[in-house]
Amino acid sequence: MAKIIRCDKTTENIDNLDLETLQIIVEGYIEELIVPNEKGTVMIVNEDGIMLNLPLNTVATAIMGQPIVGNVILCSRKELH
Repeated sequence: MAKIIRCDKTTENIDNLDLETLQIIVEGYIEELIVPNEKGTVMIVNEDGIMLNLPLNTVATAIMGQPIVGNVILCSRKELH
């Protein structure tokens, strides 16, 4: 099941992964990042998050090993398609 990871460190499971829902959660255009060492897992982030000065998401940053900003969705690639 897909999970929302918010900047305030709260999480929530989510079933609906249509484009509109993803864009609402990340607050803009989406970008799909491959999660290292997790075969088939992706993180959906705001494509323009850094330019928009979205807050650092420390949980997502720890997962990815690089700075990630804004709310994100962690899910399997199969759940998106």
